[in-house]
Amino acid sequence: PGDEPDWDRYMDFLKAQVIELCTRYGEIHGFWWDMNVPEHRDPSINAMIRELQPRAVINNRGFDDGDFGTPERDFADIEAACPARPTEACQSVGMESWGYRRDEDYYADLHLIRSLDRYLVRGANYLLNVGPMASGEMPRRSVDIVCRVGAWYRAVEEAFCDTVPASHLVADPRISASCRDKVLYVHLPDAIGEGVKLKPLDRAPRRAVLLNDGRPVSWSLDMLPSDHAEQRGYLRLVGLPVNEMAGSVMVVKLEFDDDVLPACRGAR
Repeated sequence: PGDEPDWDRYMDFLKAQVIELCTRYGEIHGFWWDMNVPEHRDPSINAMIRELQPRAVINNRGFDDGDFGTPERDFADIEAACPARPTEACQSVGMESWGYRRDEDYYADLHLIRSLDRYLVRGANYLLNVGPMASGEMPRRSVDIVCRVGAWYRAVEEAFCDTVPASHLVADPRISASCRDKVLYVHLPDAIGEGVKLKPLDRAPRRAVLLNDGRPVSWSLDMLPSDHAEQRGYLRLVGLPVNEMAGSVMVVKLEFDDDVLPACRGAR
């Protein structure tokens, strides 16, 4: 008691474990630290991993910043959580534990769907954790939550596959977007009304569809009272089923002519 920790001994032990992991179990594609001790920085350790496992990507919770960020649970500033580098967000279906907890408080489906949408639309990976029981079985409630979230994802999946972030095309911060070639996907995690103005977009789409259930979406280019000072109309989605879809995140697919969204051209 009272003695300083023998950090040299600890580090020798840790490095030996890293060497074992990187040399005895075949090719490794990912090395995921969960140390969270920022004062201990030693870039040589990740350098050793890269030398022994050149194809492995390393997260940012080890001895330096690694290759990708790992924001955990909820971030009020989503942009800060997704900097201009690869990101893998971590979330659990349970509010108190990453493992199984008998008396767990579970997140609402809508909270998880919003979280999933906000990260994926920015090009991040998303890890949704479920902790197994001691028997190895998954808790029924956790399975049901994942199935419901998965049903939403399957319906809107194309809005995330081979797309690029495009939220900069819409001024309203409550709206996010992704795009691919001539298609813009409008994500509405915080829809507050039946109409959504996509200012500064002022072009008519060829087609508008609600991916959640495939129904057509109406639109207009009429000038609204709030546009009076500018004397111009902007693309507006109208008649959205905001109350019917109150427990989900709506994603609208807009198909344009090929000269409308040059910033998205070439996304595959």
